[in-house]
Amino acid sequence: MTDKSIDKIINDLNAKKQINVEFKEHISSNVEFTKVRFDVKTFDGSQPATDQSIFYFIKNDEGFYVGAVYDMKHNLHFYILKEYRNKGHLVKALKGSIVDHLFKSRDEIRITIDEDGDCFEAAEKVALSSGFNHVRGDLYIQKRK
Repeated sequence: MTDKSIDKIINDLNAKKQINVEFKEHISSNVEFTKVRFDVKTFDGSQPATDQSIFYFIKNDEGFYVGAVYDMKHNLHFYILKEYRNKGHLVKALKGSIVDHLFKSRDEIRITIDEDGDCFEAAEKVALSSGFNHVRGDLYIQKRK
C-alpha cells in the first residue's frame, strides 16, 4: 500500500465515495478502526482475489478525514494529508486510542522509518512523541506495559 493509494482512500472518504468497508468501529471521537476490502489481481492476472486491509482513519475535530494508520500486522504505516501535517492529529490519535487498541491483540508494536526518506525527521518525531523507543537503525518499538 503506497502513500498515493492511502491518499486516494482518504480523499474518497471525504468525497463520500463508496469504498469496500467490511467493518467499521469508532474507537474514539477522531479515530475509526476499519477493515477495507480490495480486489487484487493474482500473479498470473487471471482471477481477481480479495484482500482485507486494516486501517485506523483519523478525523479532525470537524469530522474531516485527515490521515490513516495502515496496520500491516508486523509494522505500522502512517500517512497524513499534506495540508494537515504538523498539527498533532497523528500523535493525538496514536496516543489517544490507536496504540491501546493495538495492544488488545499484540504485545509489541513496530514502526520502521526510512532513514533516507523525505519525512524521516517528522516521522521519527511522531514515533518518539507517541511512546515508541528507537531500537536500532530504522526500527522503533513500543511494548505493552
